[in-house]
Amino acid sequence: MGNLATNIIEQAPAGMADDFPADHRDIAPFSVVLVKPFLQSPTRTCAPPLGVLYLASALRTHYGERCKVHLLDLSVRGLFADDVREELERIHPSVIGISALNCEAAEGRRLAELAKEINPDCLAILGGPYALHNSRMIFDSTPVYDWIIEGSGERTLLRSLDRHWRGKDLGEDIPGLSYRRPDGSCHITHTTDVIRELDDLAM
Repeated sequence: MGNLATNIIEQAPAGMADDFPADHRDIAPFSVVLVKPFLQSPTRTCAPPLGVLYLASALRTHYGERCKVHLLDLSVRGLFADDVREELERIHPSVIGISALNCEAAEGRRLAELAKEINPDCLAILGGPYALHNSRMIFDSTPVYDWIIEGSGERTLLRSLDRHWRGKDLGEDIPGLSYRRPDGSCHITHTTDVIRELDDLAM
């Protein structure tokens, strides 16, 4: 399996590779909590949240000790957002990433709200099936999300965080990234990242 950063640079569109450095000593340590929300159902089923697990591996491989990753699979634990307030307070996340189905949208939004209550500077990111082709509607319906990632997020998240932590403009060239600008306007993506080689992803 190749180095994730190297593979991303090799596959990046022209002009994007230069802003994807492998050295992150200029980035202050930060914490990320990745969450799979819980939805109460009479026919409850649980499956590994593979998307969230891939993102966790990508973050740990890319940032190393600079990034502390926490996983909260609330579906398995049978816990609602408000049940994990104290846990989120202990983590005090710099970033919260939520992967939600359409039926988990309300719980996902509540998790983002809690993270913002605990740390107003927390970056709230939504992904998963609910986010796909819904960025405009979601931004219009709630102010809580800062970014929405449509489609595969492993490379999109890393590139976006690299620019964000270095104070660079996010631009409009990162596939799958929609975001709210400081003035309240939104950039809405019309692309998604397509990862053709799963072996390129960190495990």
